[in-house]
Amino acid sequence: MNKTIQLSKIMMKMHFSWSGKSNGQKMNTVIIGVLTLLMLVIWFWFLDSIIAGLYTILSPAGLSNMILGLALLLVSILLLFTSLPSILTSFYFSDDIETYIPLPLHPYQIILGKSIGPLVSVYGFTLFGLGPVFLLYGMYSGASIGYYLIALITLLLFPIVPFILASILMMIVMRYANISKNKDRTKVFAGVFSLVFIIGVNVVIRLNQDAGNVSQDVGKWLAEQEHVLWNTTKFLPTIFLATESLNGQLPLWQSLLAFIAFILITLLSATIFLLAGQKLYYHGVRGVSGGGKSKKSVDIHSSNKNLTPFWSYTRKEVKLVFRTPSFFINCVVQNLFAPIFLAIMLFLDNGIGELTDQIGTVDGKYLLIGMIGFTLFVLGTNPTATTAISREGRSWFTNLYMPVHPKTILFSKAFSAFLIQGISLVILFAVFAFVINIPWIYIILWLCLALGTSWFSNLFGVYLDAKQPKLNWSDEQQVFKARFVPLQSMLIQACGFGIFLVIVWKLPFTSVAITMGLLLLGICSAIYLTQRLLHSIAKNEFHRIH
Repeated sequence: MNKTIQLSKIMMKMHFSWSGKSNGQKMNTVIIGVLTLLMLVIWFWFLDSIIAGLYTILSPAGLSNMILGLALLLVSILLLFTSLPSILTSFYFSDDIETYIPLPLHPYQIILGKSIGPLVSVYGFTLFGLGPVFLLYGMYSGASIGYYLIALITLLLFPIVPFILASILMMIVMRYANISKNKDRTKVFAGVFSLVFIIGVNVVIRLNQDAGNVSQDVGKWLAEQEHVLWNTTKFLPTIFLATESLNGQLPLWQSLLAFIAFILITLLSATIFLLAGQKLYYHGVRGVSGGGKSKKSVDIHSSNKNLTPFWSYTRKEVKLVFRTPSFFINCVVQNLFAPIFLAIMLFLDNGIGELTDQIGTVDGKYLLIGMIGFTLFVLGTNPTATTAISREGRSWFTNLYMPVHPKTILFSKAFSAFLIQGISLVILFAVFAFVINIPWIYIILWLCLALGTSWFSNLFGVYLDAKQPKLNWSDEQQVFKARFVPLQSMLIQACGFGIFLVIVWKLPFTSVAITMGLLLLGICSAIYLTQRLLHSIAKNEFHRIH
C-alpha cells in the first residue's frame, strides 16, 4: 500500500508540479483558472433556461427526477468515449512506461498511478456537465441540505465507473489485439473516434433552436419515453442508483438504500479494475513494446536533394505532425472542427437558404469583417504553432548544434504550421464560396486577409512557445494538455484583433475599399511586429531555450 501511495504521489508531481515554472507561467495558471470560472458561470446561465423548461413540464407529472437521469446518462456516454484516447496514451504509449516496468511494482500499482492524468480530464468534464445540473435541480425543487450532500458525494464518485469501463475495454483490446505493428493507427483511431462521436452528438441536436424550444421538445419526449429512458439507465446501474438517491420524491430509507448501493457498486467496480489491471496490463504493454518496425530503407541524400535548409526543415516538421498520432489528432483533426460545425449549423433545418438570402442585404464592410473575425477564431484555436518547439521534447538540444541558422529553424516551424492551417482555410473557402454563396469579390478579398492573418497567428504562436516551452514531457498529450500557451495565444489574438475589428466596424463609413485597406494595414503591422519579435528570439534567446 505504501508503494502504491508513493508511486501515485510521484506521478502526480510529474503531472502537476510547479517546480521549474516561471512566474509568468504561474500567473498564466491563475488567469486560466479565472477564465474557467467565467466559462462555468456562462454555462450555468445557459443550462438554467433548459432546466427551468424541463422542470416546468416534468414536475406536474412527478417525472422531474428524469432530468437527473438524463444528465447522468449523457455525461456517462461522454466520459466513456472521450476518455479512450487519454487512457490509451497514458497507460500504453507514454515514454516513461519502460521506466516503471523493471521496478518491484505490481501492475495494478502502476495502472493506478497512470490513471491520475486521464482522471483529471474526466473530473473536469463531470464538473462542467453535472455540477450545474445538480445545483439547478436542487434550487428548482427546493431540496434539503441532505440532497446537496449526496449530490457532492455523487459528483466525486460517479465518474469512476465510466472511466473504469473505458479502461478495462482498452486493456482487453491491448491484450488480445496485435497492436505492436499498428499502435500509431490505434492512437489515431481512438482519437478520431472520440471526436467523431462529439460531432455526432451535435448533429443529433437541433443547433438552430433556442434553449427554451430545446427544453420543451426534450421535456415532451421524456414524458412520452419514461420507460425507455429508465431501461437504458439500467445498462449502467450507477446511473439509476444515483438518480434514485437524489430523488426527493422517494421515502428517505429508499433514497439512502440506493445511495449505499451506488457506493458499493463503485467500490466493486474499482476492485474489478485493479484485478483486471493485474492480469491484463503487462501483456498489453509487452505487445506495444515488441517489434513492428518497418524494414524499408530510406535514401537520405535523394530524399533531400535540391532542398534548401528552410524547405528541408519545413518538410521535416510537416512529416512529424502527420506521422505522430497525438500531433496529428490535435493539430490537424481538431483543426477541422470549427469549419465542420459551421457546415452542420447551416445544413440543419435549411439554414443555408435563409443565410444566403440575408447575405445580399449585408453591407460588404460588415460581411468582410465578420468573415475575418470567424477566420481568426478558427486559426487561433489551432495549437500547431504554439507547440512547434515543445513537440521536439528532449531532442530539442540537437537544434542547437545543427549547421542551420536559428532564424531558419524558427521561421520554418511557423511556415509548416501555416501550411497545416491551410487545410482549415480550404474548408472555409468551400463553405463561404459554394455553400453560403458569398460573392466572389468578397471571397478573394477574404482570402488575401485570411492568408495574412494565418501567417501572423503562426508567427505569434511560435514566439510564445519559444518563450514558454515544455520540453520535459513523457507523454505526447502533455504537450497539449495542462499548457496555457495555446489558450494564451488565442486570447491575445482575440483581444487585440477583436478590438481592432470592433473599431473598424464602428467607424462611420461603409466603403469596402477603405475597410480592406485598414484591415490590410492592421494585419501587415501585426506581421511586422511578430517577425521582429521572432528575429529577436533567434538572435538573443535561441540557445537559452530549455
